[in-house]
Amino acid sequence: KDVIRTDRTLTLFADENGVGLRTLHQILLTYSFYNFDLAYCQGMSDLAAPLLLVMEDEVDTFWCFVALMNRMGNNFDKDQTAMHHQLGQIAHIVRTIDPLLHSYLQEKGDTQYLFLFRWVLIHFKRELPFADVLRLWEVLWTDHLTQHFHLFCAVSVICSHTPHIVSASMEFDDILRVSKLCL
Repeated sequence: KDVIRTDRTLTLFADENGVGLRTLHQILLTYSFYNFDLAYCQGMSDLAAPLLLVMEDEVDTFWCFVALMNRMGNNFDKDQTAMHHQLGQIAHIVRTIDPLLHSYLQEKGDTQYLFLFRWVLIHFKRELPFADVLRLWEVLWTDHLTQHFHLFCAVSVICSHTPHIVSASMEFDDILRVSKLCL
C-alpha cells in the first residue's frame, strides 16, 4: 500500500505497474522475511526508494537497505522507544539553547516534540526535494562528529524560526509548514 505512494513524481516510480515499484515492493517484502522481528513499517519505503534509484540494482539495494536498517531500524520499533528518546534529545537541546521556544512549545502542550516525529523517523525525506535529500543523507550518514547530526539539523531549523513562531502564536502544523519552506 505504501509502495504505490512512494516517490511517484520520479520516473523510476511513475508507472504504477512499472519495474521500479515492483522492485521496491520486492526489496521491502524480502526485508520483512529477512528481519521478521521488525518486518515492514510505514516509512521504510521512503528510505528504500532513494537507495534503489541510486544503486540501480535490486540485490545491491536490498543489502544497502539492510545496512540502513541496522542503523535506523530502532526508529521503527513498535514501542517507539528510540523515537521518543531522540525527540527527548531534541527537547533537551532546544531547552538549553532556546528556552523561549521551549517554553512556547510547553505552553502549546507539546513537551515531547512529537510534531517533529516524521523528520526524525525518515531523516527529512518528505521535507526536501529529492536531490537535497540525497545530499543531506550523505552528510548525516558519515557520522562526522556525531551519529545524531539529524537531531541538530532539526533543532537548527526549528530554532531559526523562534521569533516568527512565537510572535505569530503558531500551532504545530503551522510550525512545520513554515519550517518546510525554509529547509
